[in-house]
Amino acid sequence: GNFLPPNSPPAPPPQKADDDWTPFKSRAGFELAEVLYLKANLSQSLINHILDLWTATLIPHGDLPPLINHQDLLTRINAIKLGSVPWKSYTTQYQWLRPDAGPVPEWMKTEYHFWYRDPRKIIHHLLANPEFASGIDYAPHRDFKVLNRRSVPGNGSTGSTASCESRCRRALNKRPEGTVSHQ
Repeated sequence: GNFLPPNSPPAPPPQKADDDWTPFKSRAGFELAEVLYLKANLSQSLINHILDLWTATLIPHGDLPPLINHQDLLTRINAIKLGSVPWKSYTTQYQWLRPDAGPVPEWMKTEYHFWYRDPRKIIHHLLANPEFASGIDYAPHRDFKVLNRRSVPGNGSTGSTASCESRCRRALNKRPEGTVSHQ
């Protein structure tokens, strides 16, 4: 490859065609996965039941729905290529005190296999993605909703702690000369 000058921005990601919904067959398949998995958050058995009913209506016409079953849904979601953070795994088992008497519970003897991606690397990829550039509000704010005619804190993930801390820091920075900070 060619070396880039220091501090140069990364190359833009390759552009996909407007009709490329890989690993889904179509936009309908992508949006169906979004509704079933993210928005409705349905159980595996309910997803399978809905897709079985849909399949039954399409088979007489020689067609199939965009997704076959819950496993097909998960396989396609896991095949989405966004970023290059690799999957890692580890196996662990309960390693602490076990009952002195009686049978040891099965969960204490079982090895558990965990798969994960490095959260720090994922956040770096998300923040580097130009599609999110205007979608993140970095300023802390407080969100309130009205409940029984009283204003109560709303969404807990809006930065209430950061908002409070930034107000406290501003107040501390405006202290009169010679006052003592209690930290």
